[in-house]
Amino acid sequence: MTAPRRRWLPFLGIATLIVGVEIAIWIAGQTTGAPGRLRLWLIEYLGFWPGLMGDWQSNFRLQPVTMFATYWVVHGGLVHLLGNLGALVWLGARLAPDLRPLETCEIWAASIMGGAIVFALLHTGSAAMIGASGGVFGLLGAWAVFDHRETRRRTSLRR
Repeated sequence: MTAPRRRWLPFLGIATLIVGVEIAIWIAGQTTGAPGRLRLWLIEYLGFWPGLMGDWQSNFRLQPVTMFATYWVVHGGLVHLLGNLGALVWLGARLAPDLRPLETCEIWAASIMGGAIVFALLHTGSAAMIGASGGVFGLLGAWAVFDHRETRRRTSLRR
């Protein structure tokens, strides 16, 4: 596999995972006859609930830790998923030439964790956070940095 194609692997992996989860939710929902109930159950177990960092009762012992890594794989529905996928593809086209796969994964992981921490610090309600938007915003920030550097290089802008 050539280097340019290899640079797309993290974007493809993220997209495959979140689409796979949604397909599994849809199939399981169709076979059980309760797709909405299944999604709510997954949000309850995988979503990021800031109250679990306080005095809320968790569904399982490690949920206050695992929610930092799981909230981004489940979405509110098809429109939510398509919005994140569209942004992921758009950003992938702009970042893949400049980032090695490991760098992309590092930005994604840091963005997911950072998004959860900021949400926990700022959120005052009782709703969960779900979806890959935190990772998408981190990639958007990386693109803004690369774009700024390229503009400075091209136009010889100085500080």
